[in-house]
Amino acid sequence: MQTSLSQNRHLILITVILALLFTLFYVFQPSDQTTASSKKQQLSTLDDIPLPGKRLKTVCDKVDIAWLAADRHYWDGWSDKAMFIKADGTFTQRNVYINQGEEVCVVVLLGPTPAKASIKDDSAHTGPKDSIVMFATGEASKLTIQLEQHEAQQNAYFAPTLFQQADTYRLEGINEYRSYFWESPVLHSYHPHPFESQNKLIVRPAALKKSICNSNTTSLLKGTWVDIDTYKLENEMDLYTAYEKTESIYSVNRKVFMADHCVLGYKSRGQGAQCLGKKIVHVFGDNNVRRNLKAIQSGKNWCNIDQIKKIKNKKERNEKLKCACNDDHEDTGDYPWLHNQPMQLTNSWDVDSKIYFNHISQTIGNHQSEIKHSISSFVSNETTPKANIVIVGLGNADVEAIQVSPEKFAASFKQFVSYLRRDIYPDQKIIIKTPQYFCCGTIWSTSWNTGRSLAFTLTVREAVRELNDNRVLLWDVHTLGTTFPPEAISAVLVPNEGDDPGLLAASSLAFNDPISPLIVCSVTAPTPVRKFWPFLIDSFTSKAPSDRLRYLNFNPPAAAQDA
Repeated sequence: MQTSLSQNRHLILITVILALLFTLFYVFQPSDQTTASSKKQQLSTLDDIPLPGKRLKTVCDKVDIAWLAADRHYWDGWSDKAMFIKADGTFTQRNVYINQGEEVCVVVLLGPTPAKASIKDDSAHTGPKDSIVMFATGEASKLTIQLEQHEAQQNAYFAPTLFQQADTYRLEGINEYRSYFWESPVLHSYHPHPFESQNKLIVRPAALKKSICNSNTTSLLKGTWVDIDTYKLENEMDLYTAYEKTESIYSVNRKVFMADHCVLGYKSRGQGAQCLGKKIVHVFGDNNVRRNLKAIQSGKNWCNIDQIKKIKNKKERNEKLKCACNDDHEDTGDYPWLHNQPMQLTNSWDVDSKIYFNHISQTIGNHQSEIKHSISSFVSNETTPKANIVIVGLGNADVEAIQVSPEKFAASFKQFVSYLRRDIYPDQKIIIKTPQYFCCGTIWSTSWNTGRSLAFTLTVREAVRELNDNRVLLWDVHTLGTTFPPEAISAVLVPNEGDDPGLLAASSLAFNDPISPLIVCSVTAPTPVRKFWPFLIDSFTSKAPSDRLRYLNFNPPAAAQDA
């Protein structure tokens, strides 16, 4: 009896031990089938085309951002810190080396929030919690970096960044607002905190082949501002293809915009007009769009800077310079297309296009119904010919308006573009322009700042994407935005004593437009495109009223702001 009981106990014990062994083996050694399934799923995920809101795997996925944020050996947790991470995702205090055309992860860590926010931290916000300006600045190159907030580490930001120009880069950042204070800047004092990376990125030259930009590659509109003289040494043919020896006209501080993934093909204004042919264009926009049309009509004679510089009377000279930027009160008698008449583009190349401009100064957030009624009335008028192309440039007034929140703009703008496509222009190609890039300052009595400019732009991009219509195109002027060092302003024009340098810079750049014809040729091309090259004229003439702008460590971008 005892022997039988003892045998049973031994059997139970052996069974338990075997069960434990099998359990441990299962936990630490997953089956080949499970491993294969997991690998297959990972490969499938990498190969999938991302749906809206779905994030692709990037070089930043290799980085342990949570560890970086928690570390107190290399970061004190108080100061703002920017760094280049090695290509394999490992942290280093030393410089990082990559080849031209490769990507690295940029990481930014912010110190503690100085004050408790009264703004709710919820999912209703359309932009990141903190407003951070970030540039990668080389000896001859500069690119703007748009940071993404980490989901778990709220004080950590990152951005996978492609470097297509060989150079030695450092990160230059400005921590402008914390805790969503950028949403209502008039209620919060502006205390920017500039910071730089301790390590640098050395991008070694490599042989890269680029094709000419076309309707398929324009969706990759990202690029770098490069020094003309340096770029010409290694890429003279690309520079010629993009500008055909006109680069000095289109430069800012001897820097021009070069696309990352393809080479811009130069087209003159005449070629751009030829692409329009006999098409009818309806335009609904703010003062920025009005200035675009003004530039198209006037060519390079709108503001003759060389002649204006010769005016000895300072008051008269400054008054004349206002034609380039602060022209809101200019006599419009010379512009009949501002008074219910079309702008006509005609020449001997069988061009007979008409552009009908409708000025809209209201905000979408507060005046959506009035804007809808105005557009509907214009289109239903029996004297208005049917449009082939429609251009809509709104949103800057909303960025500026104190009463319009990012959430309010998002809801109103998406309703508006859906209405426009469904009820007004169901068959035409519609071009929707983003708000302007704005950087590194505030404008008194307005809500202009970097965070709002980005958040409102994200709404416009998302609205176009959600329509999922290849006849609705995105005119993304925000993506061209950057800023230049203080010496850039004086390098463009040497001002006389008492002149406003920002206004002078805007004047000299008023018609620098190597890209504008490409937008026309893209939109009239047989192959539909989702994005296309924007008018650089917009970024050059789009400048915040410089006489009211408070200059800080970085000047407002001479090449990309609201006029």
